[in-house]
Amino acid sequence: MGFKLEQCCGNGYEIEGLVSHSNIYEAIIGKDIVCTDSLPSAILDDFKECKVTLEIMKMANEGAILNSCPPFYRGEEVTADVIDWIILLDMSLKSIFLMFSKQLWFIV
Repeated sequence: MGFKLEQCCGNGYEIEGLVSHSNIYEAIIGKDIVCTDSLPSAILDDFKECKVTLEIMKMANEGAILNSCPPFYRGEEVTADVIDWIILLDMSLKSIFLMFSKQLWFIV
């Protein structure tokens, strides 16, 4: 099992040795994990084509994970709709885990 790291960034911010994309619609295809990081306000415009939205996240592989490095800012590196979607998924997973753990205690 291999690990392949690519980046989506504004022109001039490419990391040498990595495959880089300036268009998130191309970058998201085939991804299992999408990581974001907050940016200084002075360079936000350079990354406007890299913002993760719910529409874009749904273009990644089924079951893909969004890992936004705190602090993240709605409307900057991620949109509110994708964060709300992730929170809903997270709450669903927590409720499933809670239900399972209660059943497990009952069995023991």
